[in-house]
Amino acid sequence: MNSGEVRDWLGIYVLLLVAFLGGYLFLAPPMLLPLESGDKTSAFEIIIPFLLAQLAAVYRFYSDPHVSERTRIRSIPRWVIKGPPVVVSLLLISELGIFAYAGINRQTPPTADTFKGLITFCVALLNASTIFVITRYFDVGRDAAAVQAGTVANS
Repeated sequence: MNSGEVRDWLGIYVLLLVAFLGGYLFLAPPMLLPLESGDKTSAFEIIIPFLLAQLAAVYRFYSDPHVSERTRIRSIPRWVIKGPPVVVSLLLISELGIFAYAGINRQTPPTADTFKGLITFCVALLNASTIFVITRYFDVGRDAAAVQAGTVANS
């Protein structure tokens, strides 16, 4: 994959994930997501800031007119780029499906702590893989790690 394809894939994926999860956590009826309001808010507070930081890290390359001059394409297998987002999607779809099934059939859903734990794991996996891909594809080194970590690099 070239750097443009990587930016497009990661940008579109993270944008759709932010929109879907943000909307679902607040708009899903209790039958489809049987969590207390506070637990939904906690899950939202775990995942959305990290995903928005990833989105900003990817989108910053669209606004940089000199990015093509600094981009160093290094060969990374396609699965390294697409694998973590696909795994995260499958995990989240499975968990939300279990919640919906339990809600519809009036069974006991997974606990809120289990859900928040899965969200935290997914965020960590996406964060680590995005940092790796950005630093491998784009000559940004510490700057990308600082953006992902939410800190400002010292100049």
